[in-house]
Amino acid sequence: MSYYNKPRVTLPVTHSEKDDQWLSEQLLRLHPKHRTTACIGYSDAFREAFENEQVEHKKENAGRKAANTRMRKFVEKCLFDQSQKVANQAVAAYNQNEYKPQQNQTNFSIDSL
Repeated sequence: MSYYNKPRVTLPVTHSEKDDQWLSEQLLRLHPKHRTTACIGYSDAFREAFENEQVEHKKENAGRKAANTRMRKFVEKCLFDQSQKVANQAVAAYNQNEYKPQQNQTNFSIDSL
């Protein structure tokens, strides 16, 4: 994919520039309605871990670790919930006899060869 064809997504307000590409990939995996929640949670986790770290040179790594862990778990949960929803809809449709496999409508038989 070329640089100009990459989809753009809004990144969290508080994040490390080192995580820009990874964050974009994770946010693009989410449904658009979940992206804002993910960004807010990411920024909050980053800021809280950053401020709670006592050693100055460890602050950024602490923030990145906490925020990236939260993002990874959030994305996994959203994708799992989405797959469960699709599976449940498929089972419900099958149980209601809405699923009707296509049947071959041709009158083909071995004798016609």
